[in-house]
Amino acid sequence: MIKEQIFSFIDKINFFNQNILNGQNPNNDLHDAQIENKPNFSSELMQLISNKSNFCSAEFLNSIKLQLDKLNPLLEDISTQNMFIEGKQPIEFQQLDEQKMNEISDYVKHIVELQNNTVYQQQIQQSQYIKDFQKIMQNKLNFISEISKKTIMNHLIKTYPYLLNRGNTQIIQYQDKFETFNQLDDQMIDDLFLLMKQKQQIRNSNYVSKTNDIKNLYKFELFKRKNLDRIFNQFPIFDLIPQKGISILNNLQLVKGTLNDGDKRIQIKKNSFNQYGVTINEENYKGYKKNQFANCMSNMILEKNKKYIFRIQFQSISNQNYFQIGLMQQKNLNVQEGDKEQFFAEFKKDNNKIYLQCNYFTNYLKGKDLAVNIYSDIIELRVWLNGSILQISDFPNNNYVVSINNQKLQELKNLQNLSFFILLQTQNDEYLLTEALVVEEFND
Repeated sequence: MIKEQIFSFIDKINFFNQNILNGQNPNNDLHDAQIENKPNFSSELMQLISNKSNFCSAEFLNSIKLQLDKLNPLLEDISTQNMFIEGKQPIEFQQLDEQKMNEISDYVKHIVELQNNTVYQQQIQQSQYIKDFQKIMQNKLNFISEISKKTIMNHLIKTYPYLLNRGNTQIIQYQDKFETFNQLDDQMIDDLFLLMKQKQQIRNSNYVSKTNDIKNLYKFELFKRKNLDRIFNQFPIFDLIPQKGISILNNLQLVKGTLNDGDKRIQIKKNSFNQYGVTINEENYKGYKKNQFANCMSNMILEKNKKYIFRIQFQSISNQNYFQIGLMQQKNLNVQEGDKEQFFAEFKKDNNKIYLQCNYFTNYLKGKDLAVNIYSDIIELRVWLNGSILQISDFPNNNYVVSINNQKLQELKNLQNLSFFILLQTQNDEYLLTEALVVEEFND
């Protein structure tokens, strides 16, 4: 009785689509199209099983495929429409080569260990590789926020196996240099920032670097000029020191006087530091005024209420040469030699020394018998018309301060439209106007 009931129950089970078994289809064309377009569940299932991430052997996959082919009639009615979570698709591991797959496998193992094994996590955090990165993150010159530091370090810990597989075991290439920069304090970093900012300003503008004046001092002659120039060009350190004046060198122009064909004989050049070099060049001059005095004047009329400083360096290859600088009225530029107004200082070169030799600058306020080194020292002319000041000093040492005599100071008050001037004569003399400043006070 029981056996008959079992057989009866089995007979009622419909394993296969009867229409397919009997070859019957009320609408053959439509049914054929549906079968052709319907996803094959066995194929879809085989793709999931054979995914590279499962690392199944070829033997196993062949066995599974044979069994699925046998069961295909039983499985064909299973819909694949909702096979995957909405918005998700299997990762296409088949597109990756074996090396990439191994890296992914190592990464997954690593992440699992980090989550479940605190000892392993500590080992990674204490590894030399991660410690070196922590040093880099903590370096103040990186200017990285604390939140970003934590994010980066967490990422490095998570990707630790991948980074090691790339052979990146040596992070810091120049350990000694890195350690030196790592010890910079906040003040040193601020100074370094200002230095780099100043260097950029010098590079991108017509700014006159003050460091170039300082490096002309005689003490720097003890160093190799090539190395000295390289260091000062890279690190214009003296430009960080606040000055007591405003540069007007870029605001003025030097004008050649026509007296004695000065406009044809005088040569004016600007160097890379925007300093004016003024000399006589008679190589192509065909006139009859050779070796005669010629005027070169600033186009800027001096304001009586302002204090001015003009710094000039004399350059000459001959001995017993004379240099003259001072003030003259603009109306006389093309009419008479600048020294005729007698508001000038005259200097004589003898070997490597420059001596003040002038009948008008005789009132020594500091020092005695001005004599300076032609290669290292600069002559400073100070002017304040309302304050009755017309003085000569040596820069930067300031060992001498010499004023024009009182009689000439009284006459100076009555003159109008005064400007700075240079008096030139021979080809062997050159005047280098290194600075022109408006200042609050004179340094005595």
